[in-house]
Amino acid sequence: MPIRIRFVTGLMAIVLAGAGLLLASDLSGASAQLTTPTPTFPAPTLAPADYQATIDAQQQVIESLQATVTAQFMTLSAMPLPTIDPALLPAVTTGTPEPTLASEGCVEHVVQAGDTVYELAQQYDVGWQDVLAINGIDESTILQIDDVLIIPLEGCVPSTPTPMPTTPAAPGPTLAVTPTAEALSLATNTPFDLPEDLPTFTPVPTAVTVRIAITKVVDWGSVNTEAVQIVNGGDVVNLQGWTLSNQAGTTFLFPEVRFSPGSAIRIFSRPGTNTPAGLFWGRDTAAWAAGDTLTLADSTGQVHATFEIETAPPSAG
Repeated sequence: MPIRIRFVTGLMAIVLAGAGLLLASDLSGASAQLTTPTPTFPAPTLAPADYQATIDAQQQVIESLQATVTAQFMTLSAMPLPTIDPALLPAVTTGTPEPTLASEGCVEHVVQAGDTVYELAQQYDVGWQDVLAINGIDESTILQIDDVLIIPLEGCVPSTPTPMPTTPAAPGPTLAVTPTAEALSLATNTPFDLPEDLPTFTPVPTAVTVRIAITKVVDWGSVNTEAVQIVNGGDVVNLQGWTLSNQAGTTFLFPEVRFSPGSAIRIFSRPGTNTPAGLFWGRDTAAWAAGDTLTLADSTGQVHATFEIETAPPSAG
């Protein structure tokens, strides 16, 4: 029995040893198959020395460009700047030019926006007819900005009168006038008698810019000196049929008057002879009083201007 056991044991040891050899051989083959291959890289095309030579060449190109730009900038900086002859520049003036003395007693006034012969005559305390005569112009002349007017003060004798260039006024429109019974009842304010049968005028359609304003009332309450001043800032207008009234119904009816652009007219309450710059109502009592609101309307009743008289005492102007 012991001999048989030893035999079986030895046989099993031999079998196990053979199996172990076979297993070791299989594992060795599998290990050889799983080995990772070593990567390969292409050989560099340039040597380290060639890389440095390329960098140096590019640096030289950059430095050359910088030198060129610097040279061009220095050339431009050294060029002289262009100059402009002051004599070729237009004269520039600011503000309102002061009037100059042309000769003894004669003042040269440079026309500004809004100037009228009537206003300038009042400003310099001379007659408006004298201003027209010495400048060779009439009531229809349109003043232009920068025109030079001679103002004849006392003793003015211009050596060489120079008439101003005149701009003929556009022909005025013929306005329609159809007096109403109310207007005829107020016609006693005119310095002449109106006929009983007034003609009816046919309006002529025209494009007219009407800018008439009441600028002041002088010495209201005194029939001998009171006057209302109106100024035309638009086109020429025929004032026939226009009315100037207050809230109490006191009304002045304008006769046929050609109102030129840029001119002024005063409506005096007292009797007198009409002129291009003054119309006379023919009243023996004052027409206006403190607190009155004056209304200027055309022949159709359209209101073009209003003016409120202050309550303070009037002053001459």
